[in-house]
Amino acid sequence: MGNEERRLLGLILTMLLLISGQGCGSPSMSGEAEPVDDPIAEGPEPGDDPEVLPEPDTALAPPTDLEPEVLMLGSLSSLGTHVWGTAKDNIFLAAGWGLLAHYDGVRWRPFEYQGPNEFYEMSCIFGLSYEDVYVGTSRGTLHYDGERWNVVDALSDELVLDMWGSGPDDIYAAAWSGLLHFDGFTWRRIETDLPEDVRWMRVTGSGEKHVVLIGRDSGSTSRSRLGYFDGIRWREAVIPQEAILSDVWSAGPKDTYAVGRDGVILHFDGQSLTPMNSGTDEDLTRVHGTPGGKAFSAGRGAFVQFDGDVWSSQPTVPNRGADWVSSVFAFDAENVFLGGRGLHRFDGASWEAELPYSDRVDDIWASTPESVLFAGRENHRYDGVSVELEDFSSLGAPTLRTAWGIGDRIFAAGDEGLFLYDGEHWGNLVNQSNVDASDLVDMFGTSEDDVFAVGDDGSILHFDGAVWQAMDSGTEVNLVGVWASGPDDVYAVGDRETVLHYDGSTWSELFGSGLVDHLALTGFDAEHIVALRDDGDVTFSDGVSWRPEPAGDLQALHGTAPDNLYGIGRNGLRHYDGARWSSINEFDMGIGEFSIFAVAPREVYAAGPRGVFRYAIR
Repeated sequence: MGNEERRLLGLILTMLLLISGQGCGSPSMSGEAEPVDDPIAEGPEPGDDPEVLPEPDTALAPPTDLEPEVLMLGSLSSLGTHVWGTAKDNIFLAAGWGLLAHYDGVRWRPFEYQGPNEFYEMSCIFGLSYEDVYVGTSRGTLHYDGERWNVVDALSDELVLDMWGSGPDDIYAAAWSGLLHFDGFTWRRIETDLPEDVRWMRVTGSGEKHVVLIGRDSGSTSRSRLGYFDGIRWREAVIPQEAILSDVWSAGPKDTYAVGRDGVILHFDGQSLTPMNSGTDEDLTRVHGTPGGKAFSAGRGAFVQFDGDVWSSQPTVPNRGADWVSSVFAFDAENVFLGGRGLHRFDGASWEAELPYSDRVDDIWASTPESVLFAGRENHRYDGVSVELEDFSSLGAPTLRTAWGIGDRIFAAGDEGLFLYDGEHWGNLVNQSNVDASDLVDMFGTSEDDVFAVGDDGSILHFDGAVWQAMDSGTEVNLVGVWASGPDDVYAVGDRETVLHYDGSTWSELFGSGLVDHLALTGFDAEHIVALRDDGDVTFSDGVSWRPEPAGDLQALHGTAPDNLYGIGRNGLRHYDGARWSSINEFDMGIGEFSIFAVAPREVYAAGPRGVFRYAIR
């Protein structure tokens, strides 16, 4: 029986069920059990020792054992990316969309609890140990006690710009409302002898009797100010009139460094400020150093190092990584971290992207766990160890919106056209349609000369191995997903509950004009197709009838088998085992666009506003 005949029979059966008042449920998507062989017929002859077969190594760990790992950062916060730690294997990260993560020397793991939704603008991070870490945000402060993050009630609704302390009972917070201090029991506002019209922005120190502040007049002049506590009283140091300061770091009462605009660096010896030759005239926005007397400062297009005697220019972060520097943290000369557009590490000679950045990942495609493409505004590839920018050579840096591949060949569409990766290089493909490739949002094929792409206004393109040509979809609704079990069995879904089918010659509409829109489409064979809707339902099809089932707040889905389907959304990763949906991890992914790809039964990649994550068994 052909697909069209089966579909017609299914529609007739569905109508009969509706007339008789019966439900439209269907069995789970898991396949039927294989018949059991006759144990007598297959058994050993009497007197023979039965053969002992090894246990098959096919058992999978439960999906609930999957743990997320941060691979890339996304959604750059207006307050920046911030890092702090006690050692190279104990580093905390506060990044865009309120992402909180910890590095244990092997991988970056996001904390499942990320704080209230309004805490998505992270302004600073400071701690004393693994069990005592603070994060300032635009709406309050979080504290980590080694087990969980909690809101610091006394600092609620406070924009905390910076924090520093000498111990758990001596912590300062430079807040929008003024300077605050924690004595181990209570947060209170500090009254100082410093000018009242100054907004203190940065705080540092080296002990209870040595604290340094920098800020600016809140009036029209915005003049920089430097205040300090000498153990007896708060005093102010005179800053050269032309110096506009951005950050300060102190190694001790006689060794404090303040940096700022036009490469200015001032040294404070506890009494006066002395200009130093920074070796650059670029703006310096952040500074940090090591107990050994080295200091590092960075800004857009500049990175300088102090060796104890002189400042000298060092290599800058490549690929726009230092377009905006929001934090610098140094453990030693071979481990300097810079937060901005991603997180980067300086090893004493060159930079590497510890956590690259892309503010939008529209699609993920993987041929193996060692070759995962993250397609978006900036395209990256993961090789199983690290994430690197994809090299498009003379094609520049195109913005890709969708990708699909077979073997080591990858097809892609984006703002600059249609592309093919042949296993070694990227090249352009001919588009003979009048459809703008930037309008295409999904792609799927059955072979390298049979590829479909769908997009806005009912656009469908087909690649025959030579050129892309337009097809008549018969609709003008936006299409968002395409999937095929074969050249004559292709589905596309879109807005208004639209479901289209291609039989090898013509596209026809199966459903449409509904009240909800589709978000995605995937499948496994001709009898297992899955569509995701924006009302929280997933629609399963056996190639004949379609049945919706609640799945939660999902935004994207993909899987490796009908009983191994994954979905990602605002509330984290979910899994479908062929019978029911269950939550794997409730890590909040943020609000925005999502994509997901399961490269193996227990290896899943997901992208959202907070970045790109790999879910795997540890």
